[in-house]
Amino acid sequence: GGAEEDGNGWTSFDAPGDPTGNAPVSSSTSAHPASSNASADTAANRPTYVRLASKQLVGVYITVWTTVAVASHTRDVRVNTVSTGINLGIIGFNLGNKGGAAVWMKVYSTPVVFICSHLSAGTKEGDELKRSEDYGEIVSKLSFPAPPTASSDGGVQKAATVADAFAAVWIGDLNYRLNLPDDVVRASIASGDHARLISGDQLIIEQAAGRAFVGWTEAPVTFKPTYKYRPGTNQYSGAADLDAEDIAGGPPVSMKEEKKKRTPAWCDRILWRGRDIR
Repeated sequence: GGAEEDGNGWTSFDAPGDPTGNAPVSSSTSAHPASSNASADTAANRPTYVRLASKQLVGVYITVWTTVAVASHTRDVRVNTVSTGINLGIIGFNLGNKGGAAVWMKVYSTPVVFICSHLSAGTKEGDELKRSEDYGEIVSKLSFPAPPTASSDGGVQKAATVADAFAAVWIGDLNYRLNLPDDVVRASIASGDHARLISGDQLIIEQAAGRAFVGWTEAPVTFKPTYKYRPGTNQYSGAADLDAEDIAGGPPVSMKEEKKKRTPAWCDRILWRGRDIR
């Protein structure tokens, strides 16, 4: 859910609805403690949301919701996926453990596409190139065939592509890491040396080299790396600073994960392409 504009509550997308996902889902009426005396008509005026579409590719899942008002001006909704995972030796078949799922639509006759992806993992030198190859494969293979009823004259419409969208949003675990030693990354986080961290960001480097996400925009990254925290804490995993008290008194810690020495990075990203996107 997301915060309401008046700051008095949260929109819930978890309320029960039509199993098809097409029934309106009203925003939650639960409120902040400070808003317990809010008038009933304030809650009544909160928007009602409907799910336009959803699509899943193994662990990659995308769902697009909008207000009822906008949904009435939305048409030609299509979905598709592209797998970029391990090839099992069968031509044209990759495991869906990596890849992208996407939703295409027209809002007020404007073509819009939303893409969620999980790109290749790995911290070895050159692994970032595989991530960029995954991006290229998703962009080149992702298409949205029109339904048979899409053309009023009985003709066959060509499939829509990412390039056909006036506006596009790309989200997900892109898995780009930092080209810096683990100790340097952790020391830079501790000292607040944000510029040094950004200088090693693989996504920015790959963009500058023209290998991935060329023409896509990302908001300035002004926060600490989001990968990878110990569950239930604000401590990074793999810092080699655990002791018996940490293990016994805090949230569960996976020693297997700790031994993997995962260097902090900005793996989860949001990018967009097109005009008038705010």
